[in-house]
Amino acid sequence: MALAILLLLLRSMGKRLGRALEMPPYHRLYLASVFLLLLPLPVYWALVLAKGDPFFGPSYQAVMATKLLLASLPSAAGLTVALYPTAKYWKWIWKELARTEGEA
Repeated sequence: MALAILLLLLRSMGKRLGRALEMPPYHRLYLASVFLLLLPLPVYWALVLAKGDPFFGPSYQAVMATKLLLASLPSAAGLTVALYPTAKYWKWIWKELARTEGEA
């Protein structure tokens, strides 16, 4: 949930920064990222409520594979999607930092 809130904050800042720098609307990718990040939560909660936890489940490997497919992969995909607009919107700061260090 905290990552989703952070991504929404980055979306808001990216939207304003994109308007100021006249960039394409990359901020829309943050919404896709939040969707991918939050999509597995109900499934994960259902697994836990159904005693699909490794400590209660009959097969540790099956439960871990299910959690990997239903929770970890969509979350990783969501964060990977968020990386692209973040790099596009904030690449100017690396140039500024390099220029500042070069002057010092």
